[in-house]
Amino acid sequence: MSTRADSPRAGVNPGGCRRRTIGCVLVPAAVVLAVILVIATVSALRSGRIVPFPELRGESLWASEGLPGDTRGGWDTGETLVYGSDGGLVAFSPEDGDERWRMEPDSPVCAMSEDTAGDVGVLLLEGNTAREDVPTPAPEDDPDVTPEAAAEDEARSDDEDEASGMSCDVAVAVDTTTGQELWRSDPLAQTDLDTVDAYLLFSRGSQIEPVGEHVVVRLGGRMVALDHDGEEVWRDDGVGAPDTDCPATDLLPRDDSSVVLAGDCGIDEPVTVRVVDVAAGESATAFEFDRGESQPNKDRVAGTSLVAADPIHVRVDFGHADPPPRGGELLGEPEGGSLWVRTIGFDDDGSVRHALPLHGETPSVVENGRIYSTTDNSCANEVRAYDLATGEREWATEIRDMNPRVMDVDDGRLLVTREGLRWDCALFKPDRDAQYSAVDIDTGQEEIISPQVGTGFIGDFTAWWRDGRVYVLREHIHDVAGGIAAVE
Repeated sequence: MSTRADSPRAGVNPGGCRRRTIGCVLVPAAVVLAVILVIATVSALRSGRIVPFPELRGESLWASEGLPGDTRGGWDTGETLVYGSDGGLVAFSPEDGDERWRMEPDSPVCAMSEDTAGDVGVLLLEGNTAREDVPTPAPEDDPDVTPEAAAEDEARSDDEDEASGMSCDVAVAVDTTTGQELWRSDPLAQTDLDTVDAYLLFSRGSQIEPVGEHVVVRLGGRMVALDHDGEEVWRDDGVGAPDTDCPATDLLPRDDSSVVLAGDCGIDEPVTVRVVDVAAGESATAFEFDRGESQPNKDRVAGTSLVAADPIHVRVDFGHADPPPRGGELLGEPEGGSLWVRTIGFDDDGSVRHALPLHGETPSVVENGRIYSTTDNSCANEVRAYDLATGEREWATEIRDMNPRVMDVDDGRLLVTREGLRWDCALFKPDRDAQYSAVDIDTGQEEIISPQVGTGFIGDFTAWWRDGRVYVLREHIHDVAGGIAAVE
C-alpha cells in the first residue's frame, strides 16, 4: 500500500505554488512599471513638465500698471524701468515696482525709441495733421497701394470710430531719471506734403532713435535729423542711392555718428541702402539692388527692414520674384521654407556677403556679432545662432514647443520663452504651459529654468533679464492694462 509520502505530490504545498505563481507575475510587472516610471520621469524632466531645481520660481514679485492706451515700448536704464503707452510714460523701481515718476504729455505718445542715450530717451507725439484730411492715393500713384487697400483705407477714414488719428511727428526728449521733458520739436511733417508722401506718413508709421548727440526721425518715407536741443539739422525726402530715390522704410543706428537707412520703391522696384553721417546728413556709402520681377499673383510686398547695422543685414521680401541678375548671390540656396523673404548681408560698398537662410524665422536678438533667431513651425522649432561676419550657422537647438522666442541676453545665455504645447501637438500627453529656458550662446545647450508659469508671466512684447529676475513688458490688450511685472 502506498503511503502519502510515496505519492508523487508528497511534500508539495499547493498554497506555496500559488504564491510562487503570483510572484512570477508581480515581480516582472513591478519591473516593467518601474521602467515606465523612469522613462516617464526622464521624459517629464527633458520636456520641462518637471523642473526639480528651477532658477526662476515663476512667481510674480510685483506688477505695476502704466497709463492707458496702446503700448508703445519701454526702456531699461538699469536704475529704472519705463513703460510707454498712448497716455504717456511711467517709471518703476526694479526692486519693488514703486512708481518713480510719470510723464503725461498733452498729446498721445505714438512712438518710442528702442534704446536710450545715457539718461535721455526720445519719443514721438501726435502732431497736427489729421488723417481724414489726407486723400488716399490712387494705386497708379503709389505701387504699394492696391485698389483693395485704397478702398479699405477710404472706408476706414470715413468711419470716425476707425480713424487713425493725427500725424506722428513731434519729437520729445525725456530725462529718464526724473521724467522731465528736456525739449520738444515743432511738428516735423511739412504742410506741403503731396498725396503719396502724406499717405506714407500714416500707413508706414514713424520711428525715432538717438544717435550720439543727434536724434534721427523717420516720418513715413522721409528722414529728419535733430540736434541735442531738438533743432532740425537736415532733412531728406527719401533714401537715395546713385540711380534711385526710394521712400525710407527703416533706420538702425550704427554707432554714435552714423545711421543705416533702408529705402524701398515697392514691388518690382529696387531697394536702396545708405550709411549716413548724422551730423552732416551726407552718405558715407550708398548702394541699391534689384528685387526682380514679381510673379503675376503678387501685387505688394512687405517693406524692407534692417536686421543689423555692421555688417549691414537687410531683410527683404522679393515678392515671389524671378531671380534678379544677382539672384544666386541675393537669394542663396533654398533649405526649405520661403525662399523669397531673405536676410542678406552686405559690405558697405554693396557687395553681397551672404544670404542667411532664415526663411520664416524671426531675428530676435542681434548681439555679440551674431543673430539669434527662432523658427516658427507649429509644434517643433529651433533656436539658431548665425555669425554676422560669415553667415554660417554656428548651432541649432531643438525646442519641442510652440512659438519659442529669444527675448534677451545675460551673462552668456539667451532668455527664451516657450509658449507650451497643446493637445494637437502632444497627443496622449497633458498640455504643457508656458515657461522660461536659457540657452548657452556658445554651445546652444538649453536648460529649462522655470516651472510652468502660464502666459500671464511671459508676455509677448519685451522682456529684460538681469540680477536673477525677468522684467516683462506687458502689452495693453483689450481690457487688460499694460505695464511691467517682475518675475523671480
